[in-house]
Amino acid sequence: MDEFKSVKNVTGSMSFIFIDNDTHDVIDILENRTTRFLRAYFERFDLKNRQQVKTVTIDMYEPYVRLFRDLFPNAAIIFDRFHIVQHLNRELNKYRVQVMNEYRNKKGPNYTIFKNNWKVLLMDTSKTIFSKYRWNKSFKAYKRSSDIVEFMLSKTIYYDTPTNLVQGLRKDLRLCNWPKFINRLNSVSKKSVSKGVWKVVKYYRKHQRMLRNTIYYPAFNNGAIEGINNKIKLIKRISFGYRNFNNFKARIMMIFSLYKGEKKKTTKPNNGLAA
Repeated sequence: MDEFKSVKNVTGSMSFIFIDNDTHDVIDILENRTTRFLRAYFERFDLKNRQQVKTVTIDMYEPYVRLFRDLFPNAAIIFDRFHIVQHLNRELNKYRVQVMNEYRNKKGPNYTIFKNNWKVLLMDTSKTIFSKYRWNKSFKAYKRSSDIVEFMLSKTIYYDTPTNLVQGLRKDLRLCNWPKFINRLNSVSKKSVSKGVWKVVKYYRKHQRMLRNTIYYPAFNNGAIEGINNKIKLIKRISFGYRNFNNFKARIMMIFSLYKGEKKKTTKPNNGLAA
């Protein structure tokens, strides 16, 4: 389940789309994404039918967590992996900017180093360890990615812990190691990380069940629906926009019904939704 930029005459100019997480077929597109509208829509379906839904994959939008937990009581609510990593990377990058600004009016290349090498800091450790020597303009020397990261971490005692935390959580998520993930998450103290990273840690602790479901269901994510949203943007662009939501929805549903790919062959239906 996800939202996408719709026509101007809908509430907030955003519409709601959800698909079958097994076949990736579009189930329906709703003009309104508010929780009140969504609750009224899904409650039209009998509770017995809603209880048969086994998984619901969503992003980390708090109102959706409460809403779909109520609507589908037997479903495992799964957080999309991309959004989990994105939240961690975003807060780590904000902290990098905070450290960078401390060197704004000081002599030396530190400000430029922190400004120009932000991608290196967000790279997986496995990629930086075996990196090659490349010319770096900030250092004016040949440096490996691991050398750049080590230099940046050495500039503040408070930078090492949040970086290692984010790298560790991403690794545990990639390897589907729930015991290590939750132990690493619960061992963090407020004083050892930045305010932004601590905010993410508290949110993850609050929704441990959804994070566990993400690791236990590694095949389920919002990748398919994000791809569909990109195609919807393309449809809107080549049509020079739409004024009427019903016409826009009809075109989307028609295109996706005409050009369906081959469905995945499964022994049992998953009864899962991606939102």
